[in-house]
Amino acid sequence: MKLQAFFILSCCLFPFLAFCQAGVSSTSSSEYSKLNIGFEAGASLPAHLFGKAPASGSPANPVVQRLWNALPGFNLAVHATWMFSKHWGVQGAVRGNVNANDDLRETNDVISPPVKITSEGDYYNWQGMAGPFVSLPLTKKVDFTAQVLIGVLVSSSPTITQVDYGNGLPFNSTFVYHTGSGFAYSAGVGAKYKLDNRFSLSLNASYTGADVRYPSYSITDAGNNGGHPQTIDSPSKMAVELIQVSAGIVYSF
Repeated sequence: MKLQAFFILSCCLFPFLAFCQAGVSSTSSSEYSKLNIGFEAGASLPAHLFGKAPASGSPANPVVQRLWNALPGFNLAVHATWMFSKHWGVQGAVRGNVNANDDLRETNDVISPPVKITSEGDYYNWQGMAGPFVSLPLTKKVDFTAQVLIGVLVSSSPTITQVDYGNGLPFNSTFVYHTGSGFAYSAGVGAKYKLDNRFSLSLNASYTGADVRYPSYSITDAGNNGGHPQTIDSPSKMAVELIQVSAGIVYSF
């Protein structure tokens, strides 16, 4: 459903921008820079199900399946844009995000014996995407920009520690999900303010979504395997949804 909405939005956005572009073509200059390199930094805001969707598959314990909520974090982005005309081009972007988890500490007394679960660490994800880009002049110095990108998102998750209190004695298990990846899609809009012929300031807001598949996890069981980690080949999935708001600088060649 999310992916369908993304493509519907994309199909509506670019014809609308093409219509707007037709209205400004006659008044805009034919001069433009073909290659633009930008660097941006800002906030990475978790949206909807990020960190909340239960991991399908394993571990078998339903409490451990829950990956803890992601919190607002930080993002960095580097993007390169090649313009085919003054208004239309293609953009490639590499982004990195860090989102802490809420370090939720939970005790499940329904399961016998009771289980205490904690999590630590951060969500790290890296995105590599490319797609069409449009730039429309609003004034002599300000341009409206928009892009629709697809690619891949690679993600790591926090470490989950489970403590079982069987017979009153603690029994520790540590779960580490191995790095996962999935198809990613992103749509964003922004503005660019020209300082001179080479440098511009940029502001961008985008939505990014992906369904990440973690292929396996490692478990270190203090009682079963002498504290040595063993890998369990049982896939888990989690929805990653981010709203990224960033500002930066663009250099035009």
